[in-house]
Amino acid sequence: MTDLHQAVKYYQLAADQGHGNAQCKLGICYENGHGVTKGLHQAVKYYQLAADQGYADAQSNMGDCYSMVKEWQNTFIKLSNILGLWVSDQDLK
Repeated sequence: MTDLHQAVKYYQLAADQGHGNAQCKLGICYENGHGVTKGLHQAVKYYQLAADQGYADAQSNMGDCYSMVKEWQNTFIKLSNILGLWVSDQDLK
């Protein structure tokens, strides 16, 4: 087991007990694929838990994730329009 996997194991234990800092760290692991399979949905889940407890880093990281998703949506709409497909922002919700 790597150090990252070990860290994730302990972050998970602490996060499950409601520790905001561990929830934020676990979100970072999921966002970047450190010791876990990369997953933006999981990252946002843990960022939200920490943000609800007032952790500013988690609030900022969650905002970054939402900005990234919005950027992907805008890129998809532009590419679809270039290809002659009609896709609106509403279609992606």
